[in-house]
Amino acid sequence: MLLTSSLPLGQLTSRVGHSGIFHNDKVYLFGGFVNSELLVNDLIQVDVSSQKWENKTIHNRGPSARNFHSSCLVKRKSNDCSDEMVIFGGKSNGFHNDVWSYRFDTFEWGLLEPSGDEIITPRYGQSATIYGDYLVVFGGYDDNNSFPSNELFIFNLKSREWKLMELSIELMGRYYHASVLDEETGDWYILGGKSATDLVKDFVKIKLSTLDVKEGTCQSEVLISELDGFAPRFGHSLVLEKSENGKRLYSIGGCNDRIDHLDCIYIDLINIKNGWDVSHTHSLSQTFTSQDVGPVFHTTVPFQATNEDDSIAMNYFVFGGTYHKIDKKKQVNEPTEITIIEPVILRVCHNVEVISTFLKKKFSSTI
Repeated sequence: MLLTSSLPLGQLTSRVGHSGIFHNDKVYLFGGFVNSELLVNDLIQVDVSSQKWENKTIHNRGPSARNFHSSCLVKRKSNDCSDEMVIFGGKSNGFHNDVWSYRFDTFEWGLLEPSGDEIITPRYGQSATIYGDYLVVFGGYDDNNSFPSNELFIFNLKSREWKLMELSIELMGRYYHASVLDEETGDWYILGGKSATDLVKDFVKIKLSTLDVKEGTCQSEVLISELDGFAPRFGHSLVLEKSENGKRLYSIGGCNDRIDHLDCIYIDLINIKNGWDVSHTHSLSQTFTSQDVGPVFHTTVPFQATNEDDSIAMNYFVFGGTYHKIDKKKQVNEPTEITIIEPVILRVCHNVEVISTFLKKKFSSTI
């Protein structure tokens, strides 16, 4: 293992196409594209309390350098120490379809070799989540077919077998989309992304509670078939918040064919028919105007924290990303003028004061 001392967050090199999870008061970041020229396979541990980070990379062990992969937290019922972080897919010089597990009790990587005849094709830009004993993967840019996939695959983490599932409604193939799982209902919400020719303009969900492994089926639903003009995007992030008034999804960043999105959009899950709207007051709405973070291909890692008055706050660690289409000042001040610039990788925090303010956002927010 590469042993490093704890360093200030301002010294953490930013990146694009990385992944992140939250476990035991720490954010874990893996991989990505650094300094516009270097793919990495480093494992970074960020302590959100002390606002320090450490490099936990194990040399010559673990996944190869890559970006646009997926990472998920596998929670074990026995104790938190036996939890795992699972990495799937992504791209470097080629595409990947390998599955790796990082164990928090041994601090070691292990390759989960598939045991069956059916194997998912290499891909990147997919979405993935954990449901029960399964790693669930949807979409991504398929290496074998050179086309955005609309497949739903599951990987049994115990038997290590892949299985292709048939969705009740065929969904459009996509990559660079965003997704979030409602763990209470098993509904997996998917927004945006790119198709082979255009932006994906629907909002869908896959009902993982209906997963029938024996029959190889799962129900899916198109919630909105044609999104409004500002909602279609790719390279964004998506989170779910629950309050006394119900559940909402919030999405920040991303871009379309013309502009980078600096906004925060939301939808009420109890009033989906009302569609997506822009929030100007949610804690995430100022992310790209008050923080050094890029709207495209960043990561947003949510976590809960207890305040001094014992209330629960929903916090977000937003890191990395790039401006993909538009000069930030031009877009804010002159939205009709399109100025293309080279992507510049930015980081969410350049000093402790900024990150401290940013992380302490309340769970109960208004629109």
